Amino acid sequence: MDRHPRAPDGAPRRLAMAAGAALALLVLLLPGAAAAAQFAPIDDETLTAIGTVLFVFLVLSIIFEAALTPLFNWRIFVRHFEGRGVKTPIVVVLAFVFFWSFGLDIVSAVLAALTTDMSPEPTFGGQVLTALLIAGGSDGIFRILTRLNIRDPAERVRKAREEREPASLRLELERARARGPVTVLLDGTIRGEIAADGVGFSLDDIAPGTHTLTLEGRDQNGGALRQAETLEVGPGARFTRTMTI
Repeated sequence: MDRHPRAPDGAPRRLAMAAGAALALLVLLLPGAAAAAQFAPIDDETLTAIGTVLFVFLVLSIIFEAALTPLFNWRIFVRHFEGRGVKTPIVVVLAFVFFWSFGLDIVSAVLAALTTDMSPEPTFGGQVLTALLIAGGSDGIFRILTRLNIRDPAERVRKAREEREPASLRLELERARARGPVTVLLDGTIRGEIAADGVGFSLDDIAPGTHTLTLEGRDQNGGALRQAETLEVGPGARFTRTMTI
């Protein structure tokens, strides 16, 4: 009686054999590995071991895709990072930290199943490659869920566009002591000047977030005047602010 259940026939069996062949080629490409590796016969026991590892890979890919979805849908993340190529590095780093913390190495496990003299003990290189595989697997799961209309990347793009829509401000100036022109600064950068007889100023293309609006001018004796306020600006906001200087 076999110690392990027989691998299923059909597509899953062929997939396991193809994965085994691909990883065997990887062993040949690793420096010094080909000389030491003694390949095990592709029998039911080997296919079962490989199938188990591939199942773990599938489950972990699903877990990472589901676990990181709240982060990638977070309003702050969407505003600052959506579409800017940071998702893959985040997944790779988190996956590596996870595998390193728990001593997991899918690559070493598969290579150990394919050979008779390689240890399944985790290695740094194997864990790095495993993190890259999980990043690719997580992306594959996301694409599958997109085709099933469970995930909608277009919605993320729309949200990112809305979150990044610049705001506009109409500044109304009330002169108390200021005489002459008044300089308008946003976050320390000069955005323009209100003329000596002016009472208003418009600022466009203000990014959503927290900003400091500052007015600088001089009184009738030439003394410096300065007034600053903090603005909380929402995406696409259109608002008016009155300041006295």
